[in-house]
Amino acid sequence: MSIGQSMLGEFDSEMQNTRKALERVQDDKWNWKPHEKSGTLGWLAAHVGTVPEWITMTINTRELDYAPVNGPSYEPPKISNQKELLAAFDKAAADARAALAGVSDPEIMLSWKLLAGVRRFSPCRGSRACVVCA
Repeated sequence: MSIGQSMLGEFDSEMQNTRKALERVQDDKWNWKPHEKSGTLGWLAAHVGTVPEWITMTINTRELDYAPVNGPSYEPPKISNQKELLAAFDKAAADARAALAGVSDPEIMLSWKLLAGVRRFSPCRGSRACVVCA
């Protein structure tokens, strides 16, 4: 069993629980904010719902520069209701699961970097496995 495959049990459990939480986000509460300086419930739900995309991206790339000096910044997907949220989450979770199931041990141990222009923000200076588990 590979390292990626050994993560699938916990991944499946987390995705099941995350989907249950996202199913409870109602369209009529999408723009609700707990405080004027807070993001909306819809924004937060979309952020949580697309987190699995980062697993796929981490496994399939060596770095992400989300604010390159001479290029466009990372733009999160625009999600505006529960139906779009659940569709995006289901796709992201399925893609992430496939990436974890298929990645070899040597591939998952390759280094990965999170950058903002010239600044490095990686949660660890190690492998993709470290980033996925962070």
